Amino acid sequence: MPAQHSCRCTAGCCCAVRLRRLGRAGPDTATDLLDEAGAVAERTGVDRTDYEVVFGPSNVVMQSADCAVVAEDYATAAEVARRMPRDSALPLVSRSRHLADVAHSQVRLGRDQAAESTLLTMEQAAPDWTAYHRLPRILIGELLTRRRPSSRLRALADRLDVRPGTSAVAHHDE
Repeated sequence: MPAQHSCRCTAGCCCAVRLRRLGRAGPDTATDLLDEAGAVAERTGVDRTDYEVVFGPSNVVMQSADCAVVAEDYATAAEVARRMPRDSALPLVSRSRHLADVAHSQVRLGRDQAAESTLLTMEQAAPDWTAYHRLPRILIGELLTRRRPSSRLRALADRLDVRPGTSAVAHHDE
């Protein structure tokens, strides 16, 4: 059962991506699939791992936030992300990817300090993932171009070798 409902979450995100590419960012199909998965996750009540597939409230929150980011509905992504359970059973890479979506939403909404904190939390939990994943590097580069960057943000940028306006992974990282 968790695998089936995890597939609904993934299908919802795929629908959001496809609709976005077609210029029809309407969330109906994605929302329907995520609502179905959410109903099952609510009945389950907790995250479960069956056959190496994590399913439950955390997975639904992560996938719902991702769909909202894909649809460029950053306010919804930020709102949904707040529902992430504290005791999430998501694997580290999934938690890190979710934090990247959260930081992306925060940057787009102009919540720079919150984005900075999210990026620092991500780096603390998964330093290698953060250093080599493109999205956190882009977000850090963008934050460096805004107002006066904090010393914490400048230190994070130095650790990751990110410069203001970074829009891709450095050549030595590829």
